[in-house]
Amino acid sequence: MPRFPSIPFLVCFAVGCGSGTHDGSRTLIGAGIVVTTSGEASRCLRVSGSGTCTGVFISESTLLTAAHCAEANWTPLEVEVGGFRPTARRVSYALDLAVLTFAASPAVSRYPRVATEAPEAEDPVRLVGCGRADINDASTSGTLRAGTNVVKTVAEGIITVQGLNRAVSRFAEGTHVGGLPGDSGGPLFDAIGAVIGIASNIDSLEGDAQTMEEVAAQDEHITRYVDLTAPASREFLEAR
Repeated sequence: MPRFPSIPFLVCFAVGCGSGTHDGSRTLIGAGIVVTTSGEASRCLRVSGSGTCTGVFISESTLLTAAHCAEANWTPLEVEVGGFRPTARRVSYALDLAVLTFAASPAVSRYPRVATEAPEAEDPVRLVGCGRADINDASTSGTLRAGTNVVKTVAEGIITVQGLNRAVSRFAEGTHVGGLPGDSGGPLFDAIGAVIGIASNIDSLEGDAQTMEEVAAQDEHITRYVDLTAPASREFLEAR
């Protein structure tokens, strides 16, 4: 199986998925409970005028997101964050990471630091994203939500989290969440609020799904995050 399989959840899989209205307070997944964007470092990205991704500001001028949210086939995509557009970008397709530089950006009350200590299985994490609240409902994309879970595995530069495809009653509100379409580029925070990962793609529990329908057929799925503490990721982020 390739390191990054063919189901990136970059943008929505249906037209207009970022424009639907939805009461996120009644959803438990996608990225959990609705959070305000006021001062929030995590932000929704409009990609090429129609799609949704997520990113996180780590400084006034620097936003981290997934490479497939910033470029397609080596062609830069139009990206907008709260009315601001990047003035420069660095992209690693191998890692699925992108660094976008802004001359001006939305106000953020506190910028998270990038973690340096590698996570371990069962570590508590917080997921933030603008993706769907239900894997089959594109209209639920475009709202910033946050939820919690634990790390499943850490290996070969990838952190995995096992989360829900849709709301179920056996989990408390905002827990056991997973990334869904539109959450690409969103941050994974550790217990002290440092960014340890950037959302890249989703897969079935078996890790061999070829279509979104295969992932949606199960109650849960795997979300893969680029491990920002891995040597290759750190080298990319530290490059100028």
